[in-house]
Order: sequence, then structure tokens, then C-alpha cells
Amino acid sequence: MIAYWASFPKFTSAVRQIWASKSITATDELIDLVKSCREVYSATMLTLDRLRIVYAQSTQAMVDAKTEDVASSARYLFFFHQHMYYLAVFTSCYLNCLVRAMVPVEERPQLRTEAVGFTKEIISLAYQAMPLRPLGSAFVPMCLMVAWFTPVDDATRDEISWLWDQYRTDFPATSQLPITDSVEVCGFLVDECVPG
Repeated sequence: MIAYWASFPKFTSAVRQIWASKSITATDELIDLVKSCREVYSATMLTLDRLRIVYAQSTQAMVDAKTEDVASSARYLFFFHQHMYYLAVFTSCYLNCLVRAMVPVEERPQLRTEAVGFTKEIISLAYQAMPLRPLGSAFVPMCLMVAWFTPVDDATRDEISWLWDQYRTDFPATSQLPITDSVEVCGFLVDECVPG
């Protein structure tokens, strides 16, 4: 997953340029970046599918544990797999935002559907990670931030805000910071179909 993050700066920079100048033409460099971003996104989706299965298996292993030693080991693996799964959802959701920002509007419907699915996963995992606060769920706020940019309805957006409010209290520096202020600098990720 971390290897995919190495490409974030160049993809993010390209999207910022596209956002800043709506008249950027499709240069060979931009076409290559879009293609590369799509490839990384596809690879991330495959990784996410595998981690989703491993996470479900580790959840079941924790439920099936018969002894305290087995239960302790199962809990450790569960938490590890939960973190990896969450990082994969974050990575997939962020890359989805980048690809959506790079491609023409007519190519976005499938990406929007996938983004909504990621948001549902992020919300579900945010609830599951609540008992692990603060350190065991420190990854949740960044996931909620990227979920904010998916094309979701107002009720889902309100739920993301509520979860953000719960998690931000764990970190004194952000305890008074609403999610809208936190994501303001990422306006280049806004999809025009996202409710304002």
C-alpha cells in the first residue's frame, strides 16, 4: 500500500494544475499521468479486495477463538488486518477522487459508484474502530476526510461530519476544527456532483 502512496504527489500535482486552469489541454504528459493513475487505482482495488477477505477471515477467527491464548493472537491479527484494510480503503478512495478529477465528466459514473461504496466502508469501519480510540484508530480522520469528497447525499455527509466530530476530540489540536475547515485546501478533489 505504501508503494502506491509514492505516486500521490505527482498525481495530486496534476489534478491541482487541472483544477487551477480549466483550459489545460490533454498533453501527452497528462494522458500518461491519467493512464498511470488508472493503473495504480486498478492495482489498489485488487489489493483492497484481498484485504477485505483477510479482514473478514480475521474477524471470524476472533469470534471462533476457544482459548484465551488463541483469542489474544486472533485479536492482534484482527487489529492489524483492520488497519491494513482501512489504509487500502483510504488509498482506493483517494485515487478514485484523483482519477475522477482527471477524466471527462462522461467517464465518471462508474467511478462515482465505486466512491460511494468506499465511503460506506469508511463509515462502517469508523464505527468499528471507535473502541480503539485514540491510538488504535488514529487513521480514521484521514479516511473521513477523503470520504467527504465522494459524491454522497446530505445524510451521508452529515454522518461523516458526526463521525469527524467524535474522532477529532481525541486530538487537542483539532478538537475545535470542523471537517469543512479541514478539507478546504483540497477543493481540487471536489466533484461537481458532490452536494455543497
